[in-house]
Amino acid sequence: MQEIHLYIGAYCEEVVMLCLWIFLGAFVQDIFWTFYIRRVSTGKPIISAFLSVAILLIGGFITINFVRNYFLLIPAGMGAFIATLVTIYWDRRRP
Repeated sequence: MQEIHLYIGAYCEEVVMLCLWIFLGAFVQDIFWTFYIRRVSTGKPIISAFLSVAILLIGGFITINFVRNYFLLIPAGMGAFIATLVTIYWDRRRP
């Protein structure tokens, strides 16, 4: 019985860590999208190219994981939502 409890505990820790990684990935990806749009609109090709690669890789990581577990769409959505709020508030504060 203790072996089952240890297995369930380890699985829950793994799911929680994956949720945190998905949240952070979506958070960073959303911020990168904001920077990408700004850099493309000002005609900066090198930084835009690096940001597009980062967006693709982070998006791939998120997609691969939520295809396996649809529950992970919740932390992904929360990460994108909070990143948009943080980015807009931060952008308003800049002179």
